[in-house]
Amino acid sequence: MGRTAPPKPRPSPAGIRRGQTIRGAGNCATSHRRAAFARRTAQPQGAPSRPTACARTPADTSGEIPVTRWSVVWHKEPETQPDPVRLPVTITWRRLGEHDFPRLRQWLLQPHVARWWNHDTSPEAVARDFGPAARGEEPSEDLLVAVDGEPVALVQRCWIADYPQYIGNLAEQAEVPERAMTLDYLIGDAQLTGQGLGTRVVQAVVATTWTDHPDAGSIVVPVHSANRASWRVLEKSGFRRYAEALLEPDNPVDDRLHFVYRIDRPAL
Repeated sequence: MGRTAPPKPRPSPAGIRRGQTIRGAGNCATSHRRAAFARRTAQPQGAPSRPTACARTPADTSGEIPVTRWSVVWHKEPETQPDPVRLPVTITWRRLGEHDFPRLRQWLLQPHVARWWNHDTSPEAVARDFGPAARGEEPSEDLLVAVDGEPVALVQRCWIADYPQYIGNLAEQAEVPERAMTLDYLIGDAQLTGQGLGTRVVQAVVATTWTDHPDAGSIVVPVHSANRASWRVLEKSGFRRYAEALLEPDNPVDDRLHFVYRIDRPAL
């Protein structure tokens, strides 16, 4: 997303390089971090696969923080393991809190995440960029995702219209529905990538978006063209590629070409 305030310069973290292409749809260290990109730079500080045995249960609470619970069968993707292992798991998520910042910082330091997010990982930068959403001071939702209670991922969800500068850049090159949301996501542990977990997480968050946000008609996600693992997650989650756009990449080693994906609210 973009904001109306002028961009604030930021150095690239040390050690960022192209690195090896990460295999498998489970890797969700995406290059399309438009919502978080705006926060960093503009802040004055075919049939899709579906979750198996998918059932949403009533919301839990953890203190004051609502928890969304989603039950799925997670199996390793065939391309990563000849004999898929089917594991029943419960995926939950809640709003990211300031007490989660040390864990988030460690995730952002991981090479498979840093390759695409390219985020300043100093404690001050993490607090600056994720603090407003954690405190409810800006409209994006930063969601900490857990599998069977163990935090594994971050998903960001927001209305595209809440970030006018970004919608202008994207809308010049692709149709952006009026009531569209967008997502961004990462898997924190590299050992959990390439196993289909990212697909299950995105499918679950998409499914609940239609009930969490009854006015949302679509979800639109730009992904860097080189980040095949990420756009394969979207394709397996039911998104269709409908446009290409030249957008500022999060990592300066990349060119500007992004694929733009979209999924619409299911018909009743």
